[in-house]
Amino acid sequence: MADLTSLQKAQQFQVEAAKKGFEWDNIGQLFEKLSEESQELQQAISNQDPENTEEELGDLLFVIANIAKNLNLDAETALEKANKKFSRRYEGMFKLFEKQYPEKTSRDLTLAQWDELWAMQKQIEKSK
Repeated sequence: MADLTSLQKAQQFQVEAAKKGFEWDNIGQLFEKLSEESQELQQAISNQDPENTEEELGDLLFVIANIAKNLNLDAETALEKANKKFSRRYEGMFKLFEKQYPEKTSRDLTLAQWDELWAMQKQIEKSK
């Protein structure tokens, strides 16, 4: 397991645990756990506790890897595809920004303006 990423290790740990019966009954329970871990992360952030925040973020990622396992998906592959999609959309969104706001710097835009550009780029990709 030494050559695996942490995400791959998390999924492999869960495969091994499931073989021994340590497994959720259904995916709905995993989504409940995901919600619980998300709330715990929000609380750690609210408490301004960096150590606990990191721990809770790790727990959230671990549950997500378990969801991937239960869906018979590879979490590493899913994340790699998400990274590629983000990169492609970000580049496209930035080209739209340069066309629509030639007089502005990227820091001049509001989050709402960036969100609008993101939605435009997403629509462009879906129409292809």
